[in-house]
Amino acid sequence: MNELFLKIVNMSISASWLVLAVLLLRFVFKKAPRWVNVLLWGIVAVRLIFPFSIESALSLIPSAETISPNIMMDKTPSVQTGIPVLNSVINPMIGSSLAPAPGDSANPLQIWIPILCMIWGIGVTVLLLYTVVSYWRLRRNVSEAVILRDNIFQSENVGSPFVLGVIRPKLYLPYKLERQDLDHVAAHEQAHIRRRDHWWKPLGFLLLTIHWFNPLMWLAYVLLCRDIELACDEKVIKVLDSGQRADYTRALVACSVSRPLISACPLAFGEIGVKKRVKSVMNYKKPSFWIIVLAVIACVAVAVCFLTNPVRFQFDETSHTIVSGSCFDFRAADAPAAAEMDPAQLKELSLRLAGVKNAVESSKYAGLTPGYQISALLQDGTYIRISGYSLSDKDMVDIEWNGERYVVNDRGFQDYLSRICVDRDIPAADGTVAGKTYLYEKEGIMGNFALTLYEDETFFYSEGIASSYMGIGTWTQDGDTITLTDKKTAGDVRINHFRIDGEDLVFLSEGSSNFIYVKVENGERFTYTAEVPWPYVNADVPEELSYFHGNPHSCCKPPKKVV
Repeated sequence: MNELFLKIVNMSISASWLVLAVLLLRFVFKKAPRWVNVLLWGIVAVRLIFPFSIESALSLIPSAETISPNIMMDKTPSVQTGIPVLNSVINPMIGSSLAPAPGDSANPLQIWIPILCMIWGIGVTVLLLYTVVSYWRLRRNVSEAVILRDNIFQSENVGSPFVLGVIRPKLYLPYKLERQDLDHVAAHEQAHIRRRDHWWKPLGFLLLTIHWFNPLMWLAYVLLCRDIELACDEKVIKVLDSGQRADYTRALVACSVSRPLISACPLAFGEIGVKKRVKSVMNYKKPSFWIIVLAVIACVAVAVCFLTNPVRFQFDETSHTIVSGSCFDFRAADAPAAAEMDPAQLKELSLRLAGVKNAVESSKYAGLTPGYQISALLQDGTYIRISGYSLSDKDMVDIEWNGERYVVNDRGFQDYLSRICVDRDIPAADGTVAGKTYLYEKEGIMGNFALTLYEDETFFYSEGIASSYMGIGTWTQDGDTITLTDKKTAGDVRINHFRIDGEDLVFLSEGSSNFIYVKVENGERFTYTAEVPWPYVNADVPEELSYFHGNPHSCCKPPKKVV
């Protein structure tokens, strides 16, 4: 549920950029036909409906994933808006207020995001109930309406004309309307039905129900309803002469009465914004051909630029083999520190590149001198260079490959590059894993995700102090590959693979079952630690653990430190 909520939030943020563009175009094309505005809101709906999008170099969406799905597990939570200025303002505040406090292992977002998700669900439920109740009340109010002709009904309980229904819409009119006014009102409401407005307004409200937390969506829905009415007026009056238009405006005024019950129902069409509509009708001029052409071109441009996502960096480790690589630290410009990467480190680099997130095509750092860099030669003879441009700000990272540059907003990858190049974290692999404990590089469930490999080739892991599952089983080693077989559940044997990388273990997703609650991604590390974290001190040890190693509580003793 949390993942769905974060997906909805990211979709809402992406659509917000499109809403701002539509607001600008509505102002620019004031003299364009009103149906153009409705079409623009339709483009917004498409962006909100589809959870996926194609990538395009023409995309103007700054970031398709502002909030990472893994933000609850990040040690330093951050957002990637795609706008560096916003990032530099927002992220320090997020990092200072939401990072775990000293001594705490839990990211506060592990608590706040489920709470926000619950509030979102309550809001959606309330709006859906509101829709159902208001529709039922309005239906009950016109239950005794008398048919006039076709789908037109009259009722003494109706103060203003409106259309009700989605599948078989009906037009309800008050008895007090004069014959001439009745014809104009009926023409207007029937135009709504022909234009399928009785579908588009409920769809708009459904999308508003899902994205109710976004103020821009409320503004978009209000303007959609007004633009629908103006477009419908325009469709009716373009075939009327000046005298008939005067009669039409009189009919609008005659219908401008209090209608709280109609306005309250998202599935009903009543007369809204009468003052502006009267002014629009009286000042109506047929739009010029070129205005229409430019407006249509603008709609196409908006669709291309805002329905697509920015082009992201994509590296396929199966088809791109890294032959060799070097790490450079340019702090000493006259003699940059360099180190060749061994096969294990090249394999990790390949996994890291394949897992890069939030890297979009941009030449933002072109021309700048890197502070540190990895330069890798591929089997096809091309080079891929990953550069960091500030030793104090790891956010400044890009990738140059095949003549294209990609700005990297992936915190995990940024930390990796700095660690390899600046911190000189290039340990030699000794292949010894028995008797060691490893910590997952991200957070577990409200605590450390710790894995211990015992010398008797058994293992134990806990995904955090709030996890109800504790993994037990056996491990085997084949070269630099470690395989864990979790046999705790008779009907569910879970197998996970790791690669030894110096003192650490690197998770291999291929052929792995993954873990129960914390889903580890390909290439993520479990770092060796001499200080064994143990959340179950002074706690009762589960019975199944007591007998697993053959003697009571032996599984809960910290492993011996291997020198």
